[in-house]
Amino acid sequence: MAHRDWFKCSNCGHKWQTRKKKGGPPSCPSSNSDNFYNQSEKKRKKKRKKKRKNEKGAVKKIKTVKMGKPSKDLIEAYESKRSKFQDKKNKEFYDEIKEKVSDGEDEDSGKTKEEKIKDYIEDNPEASGKEVSNKFDTSESYVYKVKSQV
Repeated sequence: MAHRDWFKCSNCGHKWQTRKKKGGPPSCPSSNSDNFYNQSEKKRKKKRKKKRKNEKGAVKKIKTVKMGKPSKDLIEAYESKRSKFQDKKNKEFYDEIKEKVSDGEDEDSGKTKEEKIKDYIEDNPEASGKEVSNKFDTSESYVYKVKSQV
């Protein structure tokens, strides 16, 4: 008896069977679409997966292993190491943020952005609008607006 493959059309859902020796059909007999797939091939691939075998060649059954909770000593040791590590990371993060915030503070911390830009332009009249906008993290149009007021 010849091996037959089952095909299914992705467009219309029609299923049909062909002989293996003939190969796959050029299109779905129902909708004449070439958008179909071989269902039998998918099933064969699943069966072909390698099975685990023991040293005698017999198939080894995979079992689940039930485990209890770890001992209290182990839990305490883990938790103490975890908390030390977490405290260290939190301190590093806090110091990094603190450093970034302190870098941003200068003698004109009470001034507005507009006042700071005016002061910078007065000190550096040859500075371009692009340079000033990059320094103060603002748009060039805003810098030119402030420049016109100086």
